[in-house]
Amino acid sequence: MNNRTARTRLPARLIALAAGSLLSTAALAVDRVTLPTGETLTGEVVGVTASSIILRHPVLGDVHVDSADATITHLAPEEPPADGAAPDATPHADSDAMKEAEAHVEAARWKFKLVAGLSYITGNTKSFNVSTLLELKREADDMKTVFSGGGFYGRADGEDNQANAFAQVVQEWFFKDSPWLWFADARFDYDEFQSWRYRFAAHTGPGYKFFDLEAFKLTGLLGIGVKKEWQSDDDDWIPEGQAGVNGFWQITPRQKLEFSAYYYPDFSDFANFRTRESVLWSVLLDESLNLSLTAGLIHEYQAEVDPGDVKNDIKIIAGLQIEF
Repeated sequence: MNNRTARTRLPARLIALAAGSLLSTAALAVDRVTLPTGETLTGEVVGVTASSIILRHPVLGDVHVDSADATITHLAPEEPPADGAAPDATPHADSDAMKEAEAHVEAARWKFKLVAGLSYITGNTKSFNVSTLLELKREADDMKTVFSGGGFYGRADGEDNQANAFAQVVQEWFFKDSPWLWFADARFDYDEFQSWRYRFAAHTGPGYKFFDLEAFKLTGLLGIGVKKEWQSDDDDWIPEGQAGVNGFWQITPRQKLEFSAYYYPDFSDFANFRTRESVLWSVLLDESLNLSLTAGLIHEYQAEVDPGDVKNDIKIIAGLQIEF
């Protein structure tokens, strides 16, 4: 063999080695991770830490699984498809486990909801009202975070009769395999027609999931906290309690109902308490846009108010709702 022939065959040998390497990579052994529910995910384990297993799934990408409740099984290498055979479009994919994983990903993303209502009445009297509600929510296996806010404005016969707004954050921490939870909340209110102009309140305590079904949820909360008002006759920091429930009911595939009711006693004077109740019904109009027709009511009661002020404050909401 001359040098020319050797130089010619050397690249061919390198190409053959590279091709063999690629084929051997395609036929690597795969791993199966068994979840505590009995479902499995199949792919390649690319990392194991003290708290999680990192599985590279052919469809879901890198999936982190709690290592305390999962087991790894190493499977035999897969043979490459025979000549002319079509490869599996989703190798090693367990459809049930994939749906479960996708559901967890969907639940963990932020979800946004906007409710907007507008009314104008003219005749013997003229009135104009506008209302908005916003909600940003994310729920994972171990916690839920909800930011919400809203504003209400009304005018009748040339004079303002309603101008208020609120902003609130609620954080819940879940206990594994338990209906119990722990919550913390903080809320800021502004109202131009109350015995106070600004109010802040925050609470924390335990909660219990009485029902946690896909179509019906009911959670009870019991906490302690503080309240402070500004531009009020009573502007001290006041310790107060919180007891209430909130829930959700999917009446039909296109109709749902959200509701809540809370009681806030003043620990320094139990005769001075306040309540807040709300109900919001919606019916889906356009599934592609996630657009709904909605109607609801918010009621707040304060036992002690300035002379001439009313104890009940009722807001009626009717308009459109969009979620994404």
